Amino acid sequence: MRYSTGRRLPYSLTIIAALAMAACGGGGSSSNEGSGDGGSGGGGSDPSVTLSGEVARIGTLKNVVVCLDLNGNDACDGGEPASSATGADGRYSLSTTASKAAAARLIAPVKAGDPAAATTAIDSRNPAEAATTADYVLRRPAGSGGAINPLTTLVQAGVAAGMKESDARANVALQLAIGAAKID
Repeated sequence: MRYSTGRRLPYSLTIIAALAMAACGGGGSSSNEGSGDGGSGGGGSDPSVTLSGEVARIGTLKNVVVCLDLNGNDACDGGEPASSATGADGRYSLSTTASKAAAARLIAPVKAGDPAAATTAIDSRNPAEAATTADYVLRRPAGSGGAINPLTTLVQAGVAAGMKESDARANVALQLAIGAAKID
């Protein structure tokens, strides 16, 4: 199916999003915290910002570390701004500079494993089991905090394919027959 920009999102991503429609929750913010380096390098002219929101799949996800993927390798590497592991509410918060926030996407690696391990993602809808049997990465486009879920991952796929974020959001919403505001 083609949309207003003439581009297509991969069919497999559409299916993933359709299966995860309940992940539409979670607000978020990115707030200006004054100037300074925020502990992440840079000069006094690059203001510090805090990116925050919620990581969700079906319910909120616990034990997920969110980071700013500065090198684009879908991993939270040393030196990249990162949150603490999310709690049962799925909330994350990390501080960085405004220029880094604008240039790099947020990622949330969801890890499989023993449900008792502190690194295994747990979905609040079924807290007795691991959220997944295989590791995967949820994404959010660069520039702001907010929800990180399968739908924001679809938007990021559109952005990575060369679409403007607004067009990618509109296309995801159109494919799934939802309002664009439900993506976040």
